[in-house]
Amino acid sequence: MVCDEIRTSSMAKVAGTFPERLCYRLLNIVAVLAFLAATIGVILKARVPITEVEVEALDVFPWPVLFYCLFDDDTSSTGVSVETALGLNMKQQGECTEKEATVWTIDLASDASADPKRTCIKLNDRTESVLAKDLEERFQLFSKEPSRPNGRPWKCFTFNEDGKLASSADTYKEVQHQWYTTMQAGAQHDAESYFAWSGILDPKYKTLAEQKDSFTYFTVPLVNSATQLSFTVDKHVDKDWTNIFTSSAIGERVKIIGEAAMEERVKEYLKDDAIKLNFHPALNTKSMSPVTSPNVEQRSKLTFHPLNYVSRTVTSRYKTWDEIWGEIGGAWATAVLLVSIFFVQKQVEISPQHPEKQRKNRKGKSGEKKTATIAKSEEPQVMEEVHVFRLRGATSREEAVKTAFAMAVDAFDAGQANKDAIEPSIKV
Repeated sequence: MVCDEIRTSSMAKVAGTFPERLCYRLLNIVAVLAFLAATIGVILKARVPITEVEVEALDVFPWPVLFYCLFDDDTSSTGVSVETALGLNMKQQGECTEKEATVWTIDLASDASADPKRTCIKLNDRTESVLAKDLEERFQLFSKEPSRPNGRPWKCFTFNEDGKLASSADTYKEVQHQWYTTMQAGAQHDAESYFAWSGILDPKYKTLAEQKDSFTYFTVPLVNSATQLSFTVDKHVDKDWTNIFTSSAIGERVKIIGEAAMEERVKEYLKDDAIKLNFHPALNTKSMSPVTSPNVEQRSKLTFHPLNYVSRTVTSRYKTWDEIWGEIGGAWATAVLLVSIFFVQKQVEISPQHPEKQRKNRKGKSGEKKTATIAKSEEPQVMEEVHVFRLRGATSREEAVKTAFAMAVDAFDAGQANKDAIEPSIKV
């Protein structure tokens, strides 16, 4: 279809002077070359992935892996351990043990008579989690000093490695882990040791090496502190070249309701290799009410929760077939516009009653003269389609009209002669 249009446009008749006809031919050549160059550019660019960013409110918020790390007993040190100096006691709420954290959930659509739901989530140590062991090695590396060339020993705990935690905007959820400290009289220890490391990790990866670019951690005070670690999430979707055969339209989003449905959606995220989750954490910490009496427990609390449910979906994909076809169509329209700016297509019509036409008929070989009644009954006929320069002056326009008119009369006569020659053979 495009090739036929190029041929028709290139071979079209042009009314006007020689420079105008030459200009038309050159414009056609430039337009065709521009179209071919643009088409090649579209094909080459179709091989390069494009990135789209969409901001949306998540129906399901997949939670990251949560962790915290404490100083472990240093066998090379003669001093008391941190746990002994602080009287550290990992006492949790309700039925949760010291090796669990509390998942606190409440339905925001419920009334004031509703009670929050509390469940327990297990903490994994180095014997149960590769991530926990990797974290201990990483922080031992971070704590190397001239006085401690081997670094400090750590013990790390992770939870939600199975990725089952999920929440929605209709259900508020947070994970709480608390502990109590009692300053022991006469027990001295390095004051710089009175803190813990905490952060979040991607649940799709099981080692730190796989997420070294996104690894972030924070310092959490161990004594008399209330710390909130909040996070948001971006979803990165990588589509392969097969996306070229699909439409770029976005389907209707379906609202997810219920814990089971949320868990299933999170499982889909974790199983899909084309989807990557990028979490962005932030920390807020403050002191609890001070306790000045000796041998009195001071409560500290570490809380994890989503900051909000607004997320960016970053999609890396190849152009779809309809987008490629649309760009090629735009290239063709631009080429046509280039010619149309300077030249306009005109249709030259001639009526049989025109004196010039009647003069030509009288000179015909048939020698027949058409009556006025027959001539009036004949309709004006479109004889030729010609291109005329838009910016020509009055003299040039007159010359172009005469030329086009002569072309139309000649074409009509040729057609009539052919008709007269063929009709007798048809009757026989």
